[in-house]
Order: sequence, then C-alpha cells, then structure tokens
Amino acid sequence: MTNLSAPGRGFIAQPRDCDPNVPCTPFGGAIEAIAAEKPDLVITFGGVADGDVSISAPSADYFTALRAALPDAKLVTLSTITTDPQVPYWVTLHGRSLREATESVGGVYIDLGQLGVGDGATLSPETQAAIAQSVADQLA
Repeated sequence: MTNLSAPGRGFIAQPRDCDPNVPCTPFGGAIEAIAAEKPDLVITFGGVADGDVSISAPSADYFTALRAALPDAKLVTLSTITTDPQVPYWVTLHGRSLREATESVGGVYIDLGQLGVGDGATLSPETQAAIAQSVADQLA
C-alpha cells in the first residue's frame, strides 16, 4: 500500500503541507505518481479543502484522467466530510459532483455520512477508525 495523501489537497486547492515524497499539487497533479505505483485499487478522499467553490469540472477531469492512466484499477471515492460543528451546504454539492465524476468512469462512490462533524481541526482517531471500517465493509 502506498499513501500519497497530502493534508489540505483538493481538486483545486494546493496541499497546505507536503511530504517530499508526495506530489505537492491538487489531485490532478498526483495522477502520474499514482499510476507509477500500478495499483489495483485507488481510494480518493477529499474536497473539503476546496471550500465553497464548485469541484464539478476539476473532479470530472481528475477521474477521467485517472481512469485513462489506470484502465483496470478499481477506483473508489469517499464522500467529502467536514469536522466543523455544522455541515456547510456545499459539502452536499461536492458529494454530488464526486459521485457523478466517479460513477462516470465506472468507479465506486462511498457515502460516509458526516462522521467527522464536531471533531475540530482534524479527524479524530475514532472518526478515522469508523471511516476505515465503513470502507472495509463496503468493499468486502
């Protein structure tokens, strides 16, 4: 398993913190590094860093390019979740965009609900464990 995540990465947003071994770009700029790993499964999780800006076109572009680079890989997208005390309206819009973009290339969209509401600045260990369990259950 290879983890190419970067805190704050979005479909538009640049990561706020970058590991030297991970592309310091929005999701689209990471496709070459993802494809180089030749994965059977790619899980994409994000969108909240983009905030109140449509991610419809950039997410569609990302998944189209990802599918072209990895025609046989299973592509899975996790819904956008927030750690804010209340869920901003645009989180639902991001979810719709991600579902459409993922399913348009034959990928699987997993709606996590809002497991992280109220966690604070980052997802709590308990929320991360719940996300992992949800993904494992749905991919089993």
